[in-house]
Amino acid sequence: MFFKKSEKFKVYKFYIIDDDQNKIDRPKLMDFILLFFENNLQIPLDFDIGGPYGIRKGSSCGIQALRNKLEKHGHDKYYALSGVTENVVGFELLFNAVYNEHAYSELIIWYNPKDYDLTFEKVIRDLICSCVISYAYELEIEAGYNISTETKIKKGILGGLSVKVSYEHLAWLDDYENGGYRDIFKNNFMNRAQLAKMQEINQSLKVKEIKGKYLVEMGA
Repeated sequence: MFFKKSEKFKVYKFYIIDDDQNKIDRPKLMDFILLFFENNLQIPLDFDIGGPYGIRKGSSCGIQALRNKLEKHGHDKYYALSGVTENVVGFELLFNAVYNEHAYSELIIWYNPKDYDLTFEKVIRDLICSCVISYAYELEIEAGYNISTETKIKKGILGGLSVKVSYEHLAWLDDYENGGYRDIFKNNFMNRAQLAKMQEINQSLKVKEIKGKYLVEMGA
């Protein structure tokens, strides 16, 4: 996803890691995502499905066509699904990706804070009812950066745009079982091992337990 110049976006990234992926109920998760956008943001205008669902590369479909395709073909064949209203709201959903020794699924929800106002805690409490969240964090993505890789979008000599394929933002997965995490963000959601490691670095964290994991806010 590319953003208009001078815009900043709130981005929530959620990871479902290794065995936690076995607990994903795809239809239930998709129902949650669409209902969440309907109730809190807006239903995206354009959707894309990664898989054999009859959407040509570079094309998209509307919400009713998406529902029809999922009803006809089911939820088992797609590896990715996304929805976007350009520069306003969007989501990206990726299943069964692999980084070195770990498998993971990723959900990214983003929105323009000029148009909407949400809290990380609300999104966590809503989402945790539909799937297990292994790890999550909130950040801002500035104009000129790719939402997925968190890397800068570069302009080519001929005027085109390119994104460096980088997996540095996933390096924490290598140490996840021992408490590895991406960074200390304003808002984080993590397990006890991650919290213990984070507290070794920063003692001014605000911590709230939610269903066996921890909502961690950077203190002042």
